[in-house]
Amino acid sequence: GETLQLQGGADRIENALAFYRAAIRLVGSYAAPFLALGMLHFMLGQMQLARRFFQTALALSPDDKDNAYIAGYLAECRNKGEP
Repeated sequence: GETLQLQGGADRIENALAFYRAAIRLVGSYAAPFLALGMLHFMLGQMQLARRFFQTALALSPDDKDNAYIAGYLAECRNKGEP
């Protein structure tokens, strides 16, 4: 998924989105695909969706070492906001 994400292009991004959604369907209690979807939506400027996925990642892994990093993205989502 991350490799597809880094290679860019609309088709690649759609493939990465589908990959992470499939991962969530398989193991919905694992935070990593939620974080990845949050990052993709953030990069696409879809702050409302990004915020939802970041919040879920935090909820699934409340003691993760990356939570401050995720919280920073959540704050940016709020600052950039969508109507």
